[in-house]
Amino acid sequence: MSNAKTSISRRFLAALLSFVLVLGLLPTSTLTAFAATAEHPDAITVSVTDQDGKALAGVTVAYSVSSTANGDDYASGTVTTDANGCVEVLAKDKYVADDLTLSATAALTDYVYADGSGRIEGAAITSDTQDFVIQLRSTKIPGVTVAANSGLVYQKGTAQSLVTVAGINEQTDTVIYKIDGEDVAEPKRENAGTYAVEVTVQRDGYSDFVFSENVTIAKAEITDIVIAEVTAPYNKKDQNIVALTGKFLKDDDVHWYVNGSDTGSAKIPQESAVGKYAVRLTVNRGNNYELFDKTVNSEIALGNIDLGDLKITANELTYNGNDQEAITVNNQGDYTLQYRLSETDTWKEYDKAGNSVPMVKNAGDYTVYIKAVKDSYNDKEYPEFPLNVHVEKAEQSISFTKANPSTIALNEDASKNVYDFSAAGDNLSGKDIMYSLVDASGEDVAAIDATTGTLTLKNAGIVTVKALREGNNNYEEASVYSTVTIVASQNGLVAFTEASVNYILDENGVASTQKAEKKNKDDNGGISYSIDQTNIGLVVDTKTGNVTVTDWEKLRKTLDGTQSIVVTVTASKSAGTVTEMEWEKQSWGGWLYKEVTREVYPASSASYTLTISYETAPDFATACIISNPDPATGWYNADNRAIVTSIDVSKYSVSVDSVSDFGEKKEIGKQGTGARYVYLKDETTKRICRGIELNIKIDTVKPDAAKMKISYSESVMDKVLSAITFGYYNPSVTVTFTAEDETSGLNYLDWKYTRQDGASTANLDKESGKLTFVDGKAELTLTGSDVKQYRGNLSFTATDNAGNTSDLKTDTDHVIVVDTIAPTREVSYAAPKTELDGKKYFDGDVELTFTVTETNFYEEDFAVRVSKNGGAKERVYPTWEKSAEADNVFIGKYTLTGDGDYVVSAEYKDRSSNQMQEYQSDVLVIDTINPVIEFSYNEAKQETTIIVTEHNFRPEDIVATVTATDVNGNTVSSNDLNAELHSDKWTHNGDTHTFTTANYANGIYTIKFDYVDLAKRTGTLTTDAFIVDRDKPSAPEISYSEPLLYTVLGSISFGFYNPTVDVTFTSCDNFTGVDYFTWSYVKQNGASDVNIPAYGEKEEATVAAHQDSSDKSKYTATIKLPLHEAEQLRGSIAATATDKYSHVSDKTTSGKVIVVDTISPTMTVEYSPESNKIGTTLYYGNDKSGKAEITFKVTEANFFAEDVVVKVSRNGETAVAVSPSWTDVSADEHIGSYTLSGDGHYIVSVEYKDRSNNEMASYTSDMITIDTINPVINVAYQNNMKIDTLKDNDGNSRDYFDKTQTAVVTITEHNFNPKEVDFQIVGKDVAGEKRNVNDLISMSEWRSNGDAHVITITYSGDANYTFDVDYSDLAKNAAEDYAADHFTIDTVAPRVTGVSYSTSILETVLSNITFGFYNAKMTVTITAEDDTAGVHKFDYSYLTATGVSSVNAQLLNQAIDEADIKYSNGGKTASMTFEIPKMVLGSDNQFNGTVEFDVIDRSGNIVEQSESKRIVVDNIAPTATVAYNTPVNEENGISYYDGDIHGTITINEANFYADDVSVLVSRDGGAAQALATSWSDSSVDTHVGTFTLTDDADYIVTINYRDKSGNTMTEYQSNQLTIDTKIEEPTYTINGVAKSGDNGGAYKDAANIGFSFEDQNFDTQTVKLIRTRFNDTKDVTAEFIKVGLNDKGGSGSFDIAKKVDNDGIYVLTVTMKDKAGHSTESHVKFTINRFGSVYEYSDYLSSLIKDGGQHIAKNGDAAITDDLVITEYNADRIVRGSLKIVITRDGETINTKFAANPEASDSTAIGSSGWYQYVYTISKDNFIEDGVYNITITSEDATGNTSTSVPDNSIDKNGDKILDVMTFTVDTTAPEIRNIVGLDKKIVNAQEQLVKYTIVDVGGLKQVDVVVNGQTVDTITDFGDGLNSFSGEFTLSESNDAQTVQIKVTDLAGNITDTASDDFNPGELYVFNDVITVSTNFFVRWYANTALFWGSIGGVVVVTAAIWIFIAAKRKKEIEEK
Repeated sequence: MSNAKTSISRRFLAALLSFVLVLGLLPTSTLTAFAATAEHPDAITVSVTDQDGKALAGVTVAYSVSSTANGDDYASGTVTTDANGCVEVLAKDKYVADDLTLSATAALTDYVYADGSGRIEGAAITSDTQDFVIQLRSTKIPGVTVAANSGLVYQKGTAQSLVTVAGINEQTDTVIYKIDGEDVAEPKRENAGTYAVEVTVQRDGYSDFVFSENVTIAKAEITDIVIAEVTAPYNKKDQNIVALTGKFLKDDDVHWYVNGSDTGSAKIPQESAVGKYAVRLTVNRGNNYELFDKTVNSEIALGNIDLGDLKITANELTYNGNDQEAITVNNQGDYTLQYRLSETDTWKEYDKAGNSVPMVKNAGDYTVYIKAVKDSYNDKEYPEFPLNVHVEKAEQSISFTKANPSTIALNEDASKNVYDFSAAGDNLSGKDIMYSLVDASGEDVAAIDATTGTLTLKNAGIVTVKALREGNNNYEEASVYSTVTIVASQNGLVAFTEASVNYILDENGVASTQKAEKKNKDDNGGISYSIDQTNIGLVVDTKTGNVTVTDWEKLRKTLDGTQSIVVTVTASKSAGTVTEMEWEKQSWGGWLYKEVTREVYPASSASYTLTISYETAPDFATACIISNPDPATGWYNADNRAIVTSIDVSKYSVSVDSVSDFGEKKEIGKQGTGARYVYLKDETTKRICRGIELNIKIDTVKPDAAKMKISYSESVMDKVLSAITFGYYNPSVTVTFTAEDETSGLNYLDWKYTRQDGASTANLDKESGKLTFVDGKAELTLTGSDVKQYRGNLSFTATDNAGNTSDLKTDTDHVIVVDTIAPTREVSYAAPKTELDGKKYFDGDVELTFTVTETNFYEEDFAVRVSKNGGAKERVYPTWEKSAEADNVFIGKYTLTGDGDYVVSAEYKDRSSNQMQEYQSDVLVIDTINPVIEFSYNEAKQETTIIVTEHNFRPEDIVATVTATDVNGNTVSSNDLNAELHSDKWTHNGDTHTFTTANYANGIYTIKFDYVDLAKRTGTLTTDAFIVDRDKPSAPEISYSEPLLYTVLGSISFGFYNPTVDVTFTSCDNFTGVDYFTWSYVKQNGASDVNIPAYGEKEEATVAAHQDSSDKSKYTATIKLPLHEAEQLRGSIAATATDKYSHVSDKTTSGKVIVVDTISPTMTVEYSPESNKIGTTLYYGNDKSGKAEITFKVTEANFFAEDVVVKVSRNGETAVAVSPSWTDVSADEHIGSYTLSGDGHYIVSVEYKDRSNNEMASYTSDMITIDTINPVINVAYQNNMKIDTLKDNDGNSRDYFDKTQTAVVTITEHNFNPKEVDFQIVGKDVAGEKRNVNDLISMSEWRSNGDAHVITITYSGDANYTFDVDYSDLAKNAAEDYAADHFTIDTVAPRVTGVSYSTSILETVLSNITFGFYNAKMTVTITAEDDTAGVHKFDYSYLTATGVSSVNAQLLNQAIDEADIKYSNGGKTASMTFEIPKMVLGSDNQFNGTVEFDVIDRSGNIVEQSESKRIVVDNIAPTATVAYNTPVNEENGISYYDGDIHGTITINEANFYADDVSVLVSRDGGAAQALATSWSDSSVDTHVGTFTLTDDADYIVTINYRDKSGNTMTEYQSNQLTIDTKIEEPTYTINGVAKSGDNGGAYKDAANIGFSFEDQNFDTQTVKLIRTRFNDTKDVTAEFIKVGLNDKGGSGSFDIAKKVDNDGIYVLTVTMKDKAGHSTESHVKFTINRFGSVYEYSDYLSSLIKDGGQHIAKNGDAAITDDLVITEYNADRIVRGSLKIVITRDGETINTKFAANPEASDSTAIGSSGWYQYVYTISKDNFIEDGVYNITITSEDATGNTSTSVPDNSIDKNGDKILDVMTFTVDTTAPEIRNIVGLDKKIVNAQEQLVKYTIVDVGGLKQVDVVVNGQTVDTITDFGDGLNSFSGEFTLSESNDAQTVQIKVTDLAGNITDTASDDFNPGELYVFNDVITVSTNFFVRWYANTALFWGSIGGVVVVTAAIWIFIAAKRKKEIEEK
């Protein structure tokens, strides 16, 4: 037995180690370690958590530890969990291994066991620190909230919800509502009142949620009734004294009270007598509305005078030395007007007829007070009271005596810089005119004589002359301004020192540094420089003037075509300016100035000529030598280069085709036979000599191997392998060699064939030869035979005519294969185990062997296909190896694995199309799998599943043996399982067959299954025991121990126990057995919290069920309550039984309630805070809402509110019982609320005894007094006739009155004390100074009538009043804050204290009327005073006199409000100024008339005044316009005519006299003489004069005029007027010969063109040279024309240099005009033709050749998609037959397809371009093949010019010069990745992996991208000189993850090869894995090998499971043997 145990232990240990090994392969995160609790490390513990795993404290844990050795009660107890949710159940030192078990329960109020948890029953204790976990869940209903709704107000017809309930689950919750103890469906009420609301929420498994609270619906306000006060004037009729809005309802109780008396009617009260009325309305609308009670104060006031349309205006007056009426009155009504001129004057009756009117005289401001009076009415002041009347000062006139110029040119003769700026005008003030200069731009610009006005000019600038005559008290001052700009002469403002500069080209390139200088230092005009030729390689610095060489090559080309270059350098000075103030007279007569900037130094320019030329060159042989060419060919080649060397470098250095790169020796690198130029630089002077021409042949470039090409005839097949193209041929291949040499041409080639490395030795090894180039190519044919097969590469070199041999061109990208032998094969495999019905059966894998004989064998071409189970054939890939015996024999092996029926076939054709005989096998069957039986039991569904895995399955082959019993071991009947298994109820999925059934009777089952398949392979399985139990246990019976007392209350049984009660549960279950009982002690609803709800926080608890020893289907459990001493109970017990399949029995609820109660009630009383306290009496006022709130707090577990007796006594009366509103804060705490309201004195008492006769101590309160009524203050004013309401100086809104005011103050208060009334009354004057208020007002004594107390205040004195009052009663109730009143009493009109006028130009008396004459806007100033209210506004008018001109305008009734009034003396004095005219003085608002005005204060008191002074405002100076018949030309201020001049003068002046007009004329600079003028009047203001000038002459006309008012017309002076009629025609010469018109001729060599023009009155000329070139007509005037001008005309000549761009047809046109508008024009036409044709390329062709030639990829079917179009232009015809178009491909000329339109002939017409033009269309079919193409065109014109298409004479469609030859490359082949090394393995054991690759491309590579893991790690774009091939490498670093690799190659044509593409296939050239794992970590590599990884895991799991099964079986057998 010991040895057996040891063996088992070892096996177990082995199994355990295997399992540990499996765990070691898994991530550590899947393992969890458990340890004892940290807080109890030395004990066995039980931990209790909630459903979220949070520790629960206070849980009652009852536990029992049983010991096999020491008995069942080894340790037990009931304990409470600590803060960590833990209890200790056994000390560590009491632990006995393999002996102890634990049973435990956990209980907590409002908690039960969580799902998946429960009590611990007989759990084995396996460690001395073991922790057992129990999980509980809460039974409180989560998320439910109930809140009382506040702010509810009665809404008629609407029931409102009293509470808001949230979180209810309608599917599981029951909600019960009660209002005032009655059940209701919804918690809603409509009427106002307070309601007791109770809400109960019930949910199964949770405690009830209970809410109770009092909720109030307040009474509504009556809002549809509104009353308002009425203030109305007396009208002798009854009228409403209150305004009512709304209607009374039928049931409303309505009462009106007037001055305290009830009217007895619901109608609106009316009164007719003057007086004040207090009107009160009360409306009672029932219990749902508050009482409506409101009082308003209304009034019927005295009548007011209606002024009607009364209009009083202040007269607008100007001083005239006489008394004038101050005001004008219109529309007076039936009342009397009174006036006075000051507040101290006596009022006088206004009587116009009786000459009783206010009068004024001197200039200044006056105040007129006016009011209306009438018996029985209040005096009425005129609204604009008082009136301000202003007498304006008279004006004086002043003007310059003549029109002053605004701009004067400074004369170089100082004596001519003196000008008269004198002024004149009416002298009314007696002061002389004085002159001064203001706002001069400099100190020494000009000077002025202060007394005479003589102005002397000194320097350029701006200055203003001012003339001033001072005024006096009655006359305004007068001034006039004139601003003058002084401009300097234009001559000589800028100049150069030298007129010309010569420059010989030298190495520093600085042609000139000459600068221009300005004449005047203060001239701020800037200087900029320019040159006339900007495209010859020169540039001028626009700031310094330095001329330098910037483009040596461009300058060289320009100088090479001429002897010298002449450049004009120009300095341009911009105008110089000054900034100063300019004075301008405004239309309203005044002067304003503004800042202006004027040009005082005109713009000017100066030029000089710069001549540039070469130094003269020495003889070539004397200065330098050149090396010799190759003597055999006469060419300079790579071995014989053309070197030019200086003979003496100290004298000359040399440069070739450049003037900027000099040295001792230079190589001539330009290839070909054209001319070269050698330039010498004199090393002494550093000057550069003119170029020396050399004619030699140079070809130093060997044929380009990159352009050499080997092409092949069409193959049987082309195949790209490892970037190499294999061409397979049968029987021969033709090879074509092509090359090119652009300069000397090709001669011969040497070729060689070499067998490919590793190719079969049956192929030819080597072969070579030599071929001669014919038209750039040579051909070779290689033919195969049985003894001569080819597989290899070709290479060759090319030698040109200059002797240059190319590099070896090896076609490494192409292998030719010539193969004529067909392949053969053999197929074999092992013998089958069984052969039946045409099928061969195998019990394992079948390996097939294929043996193939073939010289050029490729395994991917050998197609093996397999069909499995009759499915489609799928290709498979055998593993191939070359035979060791022969290099053309290959052996392939492929293994069939896995069960199935197979058919194998094979076919093969080599790449030269030699076919092998096909092969197909018999059906091969593999079957290796035993049947597998699986069984599972779903305990939740009580359902079994049997799974059989077998390819050849039949249901009848499975047999089941079934055993079934109950818990007592009795056999129970079961269903026939085999009958079901043999049915068709199985489901099938391939080889998996499933049978599921739940058709079992209740029982405890064990089943054995056996299966044998058709191949006699067997499978067997015996299940573990499983239980089927679909019935719940019986409902528990609940029994109790005997009670001490039993009683029934309200149909509920109550049992009373002391100290404990035993509760026993009993239930039965036959199969799984009862697991536990779930019981709950539920505290009775509403019971006190002193009664425990449970033992912990949860409502339910569980107790383990104990199986009966005799009847194992019976289970019981007993609990003892309460668990602790002194605990009280009041509740009932309920229980369910749960079996071990979680079937729960019906719930049993006991109807018995347990009650324990021994505690007497207690109470405290609290009062809301009082307003005041005197002694022990509490006072509550309106600051406490008029209420005293009493709170009774009673503590009692079993509380009944009806047992509490509360009584209230008011004002000493008998106490009456009241019912407080009780709220249960908890079951123990109960709050009663009662509110005392209404004024009175109260005493409260309370008594209470509970139903257990526990009596509370009685309570009696102290005195409580309530006073809730606030005092009410009302102020009623008797005078409601306010004049206005305005903001005063303090920002208050103030009412203004013109009569005494009376205020009646009423205070309503039951407990009134007049000493507490606080009046604040202040009276001030207009300046804010306080007046003695006691002298202004009077106050009556207080009069009382009940609660109303009245005092009257009379305001009889004038003042600005502020009134305020405060009052509070004894209960601290304060009257509502009274808003201060602001009002003014002012009964006195303002006083006019002065009227003044601005100073006039002329003050005189005409016809007894004083006149003031003005020529600008004049002002009237009015001053008035008001002591109290202050002046509010002025009204004024100015009225035109009768019969004045229509240019005069009047203005009526203009108001000047406070915003525009100037106040002084604290606001007492007010003045205002207005202008005549009000608007800007203009031609339509001159004035001739008088002024009127009114002054009004804020209380409406008014004074009126009219002025008698006559004001005349006339500022319109006479204006003149002069018109002439239209001149033929105007230039530089001179008008030119070719006939008589007719002049018309138009003068505008209201007061015109023709004799005052002066018209003068000067002729040819002579003295001015009177010019006869004829005058007529067009209108009263417009006057016209005419005159005529005849004969040729220069005329100047001058006109002056001054009107009678001294307004001077601006002097008119005409510009010069000239008459002229003659002109002459220009002339031309070419090469000294006179030419004209279209007969200018054609020129091939030199051409000098001259022109000239002359006229006595020469004005302008235009010289234009137009050149026409093939659709380009261009103005080339600026390039060739230089015109020399004089005052009579001008001339010029020019040469046309020998340049390509200069060829064309020229038209030279000269146009000349004289200053009288006569013009003439002539031209000469000639042709220049030196360089022959110009070629225009189409856009498509231009795009192909740009940037040296493009690489073109295939676009659709071809690379070149359009024909190429070239247009040839020539000034002459192309000679017939001279056109040649040559195209070469890779240097070899091809047959060119093209069309010409038109064909060249002697009759070809000139084209639309103006030249002869020919269009050549070159077919796109010329460019089908890949290669480098070159196109050349040559032709000859009729003049003998031979033209070739080169960049120098080629353009694109836009006319831009073509910089490229016609060369491009066609490349339609993608790059080839020839080899990749380092990616042949998917998994690499290394820290890094080096990857190498080789790439080739025919056309050239553009870019290689290496991408790892989706990120580009390397991009190669620089391939050096080897664009056709590239080898690169990159490194993959070690990584735990597999890495993806991608190589993307793009060639210059855009062709792409991408390893990530589905088309990429390296074939057999190399192995490419795009996913690779690089790691030295075994586990990473193991995981990367998917098959190995999962195979290993599966193997370990199978082995481990087998070991465990073996051990279990062994152990079972040993137990059975025992």
